[in-house]
Amino acid sequence: MNKKAHQTVAPAKLIDLIIFACIDLLALTAAILLAVLIRLYILPVLWPYYATVEPPPGATLNLWWLPLVAIIFLAYEGLYFNRLPYWREFEKIVTALSLAYLIIFALVYLLRIHEEVSRTAIVISFLVAMLTVPSLRYLTRSYLNRFKFWRRGIIISGTGPTGISAARAVINEPYLGYEVIGFLDDNFSGSSVAVNYSQSKPLLGKTADCENIAAETNADIVIITASSKEKGETIVKLANHLHTRVKSLVLIPDLVGIPVIGVEADYFFNEQLISLRIRNNLARPEKLLLKRAFDIIAGSIIVLLLLPLMAVIAIAIKINDPGSSIFRQERVGKNGKTFTCLKFRTMFIDAEDILQELINNDHNIKNEWEQNFKLREDPRVTKVGKFLRATSLDELPQLINVLKGDMSLVGPRPRPLYELEQQSETVLFQAGLDVRPGLTGLWQVSGRSELDFENRIFLDSWYVRNWSFWLDISILLRTFLVLFRKSGAY
Repeated sequence: MNKKAHQTVAPAKLIDLIIFACIDLLALTAAILLAVLIRLYILPVLWPYYATVEPPPGATLNLWWLPLVAIIFLAYEGLYFNRLPYWREFEKIVTALSLAYLIIFALVYLLRIHEEVSRTAIVISFLVAMLTVPSLRYLTRSYLNRFKFWRRGIIISGTGPTGISAARAVINEPYLGYEVIGFLDDNFSGSSVAVNYSQSKPLLGKTADCENIAAETNADIVIITASSKEKGETIVKLANHLHTRVKSLVLIPDLVGIPVIGVEADYFFNEQLISLRIRNNLARPEKLLLKRAFDIIAGSIIVLLLLPLMAVIAIAIKINDPGSSIFRQERVGKNGKTFTCLKFRTMFIDAEDILQELINNDHNIKNEWEQNFKLREDPRVTKVGKFLRATSLDELPQLINVLKGDMSLVGPRPRPLYELEQQSETVLFQAGLDVRPGLTGLWQVSGRSELDFENRIFLDSWYVRNWSFWLDISILLRTFLVLFRKSGAY
């Protein structure tokens, strides 16, 4: 047995625990201090009620125990012992802080100390902590990734498509602090393995040498990727051999494309079998009700906040090109039913005639349109329209569609009728029709118009198969980041 693996993995986890417990303590303390300042100096100016109510003396000192409760729940969610992708970590932070503050309020009333603490400050500290904890964690990880002592090495067994995808996934998640050292394979010929167009990783040796190579390279994790050509008994034998001989072992089966969010692993003890239970969340009435309630509440708030901006946009469109500010088009919604989709008009009034003329006279434009149903350099778009498309502000009228029930805030994109006529028989296309189309969606935060038509259809289908309420929240948050960068829009 490789004792070195067990001797070094514990200090690595201990370093994570110490660093991020201190960072969280700092973030939570800052949240409390900001909350108290807001309660003492800002709320009395905004609301006269708070100017007449004196906060308890020593309000800040009386809240010293809040960070300790929060850290207990952060630890319970595994945030000091596991490295997770940013959005999964953010989900766990939200869950941990929500539970922690529920317990905090319960303790305030059970211990009858509600007159000794500012309940308003506690609520504000919860809202501020939702920003300070993930933000400070992100900055800390970004800084630590510069240092080798923080990075954890990974060796991947298998150079097939699943192995390449695993390496690419690690490379595309620098937040994790993992680094692919190289590959192992018994049949691969060559000295390096191409991961993407710009990176290659060395072939370190054969699978049988995994234990020694892991010790020599001080790799923290060994990933075994199973291809469809390999027998199950070979994978089992390798996994059982390495289980106690490397620091951490990960098995990735060749099941790319199946639903992954909400999958529950179970086992049959007597037969030593693993089972994966896949739930269809969008077939559960309570989940659909939650999604619709969120659309109505959040959609109403957003409409009220953005009404002045929408009025300005409508006036700008009319000044730039006379005609209606709103563009109406029949789109395909849930279960294939059509509805009138609203957008701010970004093209000239005679756009359809211009498109037909372009297709008839330019072979390259015809091919681009048939492949993507979009034109990168579209002469039909007005000057105001270019700005609206770059910022996706042209989609704002679809908030009305959301409130009417034609659309959802998050979902597959609303499909034009001509796509239904051409793609109606494909399974992936049909999957996107199982739910209401969305104002934003997975493909909008995964490349937007840089993605080709097939990838957009695949991502819409993946969203339907993997839907969760948190997935909607994370897509909405990521949408704001994508819009800020203005990448992939035309």
